[in-house]
Amino acid sequence: MDPILNSNEAKQLEEELDLTLLGELGTLAFENALTAYLAESEFVQVEEFSNYLQTQSEEEDFLPKLCEKYPRFCELLQAETIALQAELAEIKIAK
Repeated sequence: MDPILNSNEAKQLEEELDLTLLGELGTLAFENALTAYLAESEFVQVEEFSNYLQTQSEEEDFLPKLCEKYPRFCELLQAETIALQAELAEIKIAK
């Protein structure tokens, strides 16, 4: 079997890698926003937020409800997402 990928296989692999990268970047943005939110919150807020994440994170509409209940967290998440997008744009330009 030929070890070289044909163009369709290469394109599919690239798309899969792009989706994996996007998922990892989304996770990174979420974790960075989470860290920032917890750092600026009072203990009671941290407990409440943590409980909410533990009980609601598997819900289909988790993120919209999270943003409704904790708008400051979503502000931080949006800022992290924008920062990561800017960094990616810089990397693409540097290539």
